[in-house]
Amino acid sequence: MKTRSIILSAPLLLLFAACAEPEEGEDNLSNFSATANSGASVGESSIGISSLGTSVSASGSASASASASSTDGTDGTGTDTDTDTGVIDTDTDGTDSSTSGDTDTTDGTDSSTSGDTDTTGTTGDTDGTTGDTDTTGMEFPDDAIFVHGEDGLDSNPGTADEPKRTIQAGITAAAELPEGKVYVAEGTYELDFQNNKYITLVDGVSLYGGYSADDWEVRNISDTPSVLIDKSASGGSSSEPNRALDGGDDVGPDTVVDGFTIQGGTGSYATAVRVYKSEPTFTNNTIIGGAADGLTSYGVWILDAEPTFTENDIRAGVAAGLTRGYGVFINNNAHAVIDGNHIHGGGGGSYSTGIAVYSSNPMIYNNVINGGSGSSNVRSIELSTASPSIYNNTIISEKPSTAYGVFISSNSQPKIDNNIITLASYCIYEGSNTAKSASIRNNDLMCTNYAARIGWSAKTHTDLAPMELDCKNGGGLASGNIKIEPTFVDIAKNDAHLLGDGDTFCDLSQGAMDHSMSFTLDRDREERSDPWSIGAHELDGACK
Repeated sequence: MKTRSIILSAPLLLLFAACAEPEEGEDNLSNFSATANSGASVGESSIGISSLGTSVSASGSASASASASSTDGTDGTGTDTDTDTGVIDTDTDGTDSSTSGDTDTTDGTDSSTSGDTDTTGTTGDTDGTTGDTDTTGMEFPDDAIFVHGEDGLDSNPGTADEPKRTIQAGITAAAELPEGKVYVAEGTYELDFQNNKYITLVDGVSLYGGYSADDWEVRNISDTPSVLIDKSASGGSSSEPNRALDGGDDVGPDTVVDGFTIQGGTGSYATAVRVYKSEPTFTNNTIIGGAADGLTSYGVWILDAEPTFTENDIRAGVAAGLTRGYGVFINNNAHAVIDGNHIHGGGGGSYSTGIAVYSSNPMIYNNVINGGSGSSNVRSIELSTASPSIYNNTIISEKPSTAYGVFISSNSQPKIDNNIITLASYCIYEGSNTAKSASIRNNDLMCTNYAARIGWSAKTHTDLAPMELDCKNGGGLASGNIKIEPTFVDIAKNDAHLLGDGDTFCDLSQGAMDHSMSFTLDRDREERSDPWSIGAHELDGACK
């Protein structure tokens, strides 16, 4: 395992021209509040816990909330107590930089609840929400590091009985150990990027959140959330956004972040998670962008990196005065893997975008992607000089009259196969004569106005046959597309499982291409079966 030093200094400015966001591609997204609602609806992903070597239990009765508030950072070893707020910090100079009287409240705009029903031997939900990870009888590595924001001290050895208090101190200690694992108790861990207090990953050190503050034997990421929240209220730039968690320097894919609620701050530009030139893996997290007037907000910001995001709920925020925002922003040769997530573009401003991809070729599959509720311009997926593989997603929006399923511009040649694209004005929109889809195959294109606008010919199509012919004439592959109304279990609650009703059962359940050279599982982590289903979820059964 490689050992990395922790970043102690203020972040260096990255001056990349590629970071400039195309005007037409910008979106307006933001956060849900100063405190993450970890039980919020986050899509129908199952929660895997195999990495912990634990078993699933029906218990889920863990203590729900030690209100551990700590100021976590990259610079702290000393400890002092702020008597006016009850917040403990770890500044080396003993000065508490936390804001007096800060109150974190559950966002009133998010009315969803977890609604999870945990059953023995079950790791996933069927109601369209993330699902609880309830575990008992855990077996931890002998040399694991434990972090407890309320009862810990950074001078402690980091054992279960004597835990560290800040996550960064836990990372530093774990970097010297063979296993490199940090287990984090429930509570709110306050950060402040503008004061150099944020979490930086180190290669080989994985983080696991959601443990009961009273008992390390119980883990439930919904009921006992570990919340990382950036309190920055100013600053941030397009190349150096404020952030709660940074992907670190040359971190490899074996470094995992699992089971946290991560929330961005405010300022001019802010993200919850930033990954630059690094390859960490994020699983089972709720990731929320910041919310404020004048803010450009990101849930996840990826630049020149190859991270993997699997089974997360990633959301841009909601604020009336947002400048722009994105659920996931991918730029400058970033070949990320975005697999099996629920991604939401947020809303409140003019623009909202689920995933924006610029000058990159990521893999995007098995996701439920909601473009959000921007007032005038909604793009579930937006591409500029980008040629990603977009396979087996369910792509929707909340503003069909102003929405695009996949918006393509400027020298982009995406592969668009096996997707359900609905609840948009245009399912696929090629915005220029240099936007030419490499393939449009085996999709369900059921949108309010047009199936597609083919850019090279500037023609709009409601019928599939002429659309496919136009795509072929432009040099792309096009075949096997259908146009039927999909029937979902409850799309309003992010449950995009298909119902076996009428045409849905036959045309959608058996209408997709086999892309097993790229992946074999669906969004529920179930094996896809021949013939594959269109969309994020496999629907098996005899077609009548």
